[in-house]
Amino acid sequence: MSLLQIENLNVDFMTDDGLVRAVDKVKLSIESGQVIGVIGESGSGKSVMALAITGLLSPAARMQADLFNLDGHDLTRMSAAERQNHITSNISIIFQEPTSSLNPALTIGYQLDETIRFHEGGTPKQRRDRALELLSQVGIMDAKRRYKEYPHQLSGGLNQRVMIAIALACQPKLLIADEPTTALDVTVQSQILDLLLKVKEEHNIALMLITHDFSILPAITLSTIPMAIIARMTRSSLLGVLKAEYIRTARSKGLSQQRIIWIHALRNALIPILTISGVQVSIIMSGVIITEYIFAWPGVGKWLLEAVSRRDFASIQAGILALSLLVIAFNLALDLLASYVNPRLRRPS
Repeated sequence: MSLLQIENLNVDFMTDDGLVRAVDKVKLSIESGQVIGVIGESGSGKSVMALAITGLLSPAARMQADLFNLDGHDLTRMSAAERQNHITSNISIIFQEPTSSLNPALTIGYQLDETIRFHEGGTPKQRRDRALELLSQVGIMDAKRRYKEYPHQLSGGLNQRVMIAIALACQPKLLIADEPTTALDVTVQSQILDLLLKVKEEHNIALMLITHDFSILPAITLSTIPMAIIARMTRSSLLGVLKAEYIRTARSKGLSQQRIIWIHALRNALIPILTISGVQVSIIMSGVIITEYIFAWPGVGKWLLEAVSRRDFASIQAGILALSLLVIAFNLALDLLASYVNPRLRRPS
């Protein structure tokens, strides 16, 4: 059974101009311990989807779902209070901007303590020891000193580590990281991604990573939901093709809608998708290399990075040549497929 299963999730916002749909018919399934990625450009609905899942939408929002199961419980059949209590017991979320996500008027220790008090209980000493343990787990040195400090006294990277510690204090089964590296330096981004993966393994929790940066996603995810890159492009391309004159001609023949879509429309809609896939393959290949190294999987990626660390230039050149040939071969295959889909690309006989 899936830890989280959602079907046809819609989120609308009430505006002066009427309802505006921000999330449209999202289908999502996450298994226990799985790492999953959600990618899309700004404004594609990624964060709104996360807020809908965690029950943190504003009062102006309206959420509907045909199915919303969390840890075997149907949330659509619960009252608002029961639903929120069940969500906070199973899901934690880390937001984009760590500094503004922490209360500037309260110490780090207080903000951790109140989370532990709500989810675990215990005496003040037990809660303090637990807070210090969590700060140490997320790689914060001199935890006793940081415990007494305020958010403005910590760097952005340290504040994000505090946010991860607070999320872990909730003892979640699913951790949602909503663009957790956006406001951080490049070097700190890598550390936070490594920490998220380490936390996932140590606590055996599922992880949903939301980002608009495709280059960091393959390094940490085992499955990807390319929300905007694939779904929106395919849909917009298909809708554009359906307005073409030759589609009207097909309809005038009395053909079924299903045949029109599959035979006449989809073939033309796939042409830009194949082009995008060719551009993205080198980025995906880089992600695969990092993934092999992180998980210590045997493969060209792990071998190549180890060659870099020991300055084996002959192996580095051989690896780069092999990967370049793979990229060329993949693009050649895509070009052949594109020429099959689009006869205008073929040479005249």
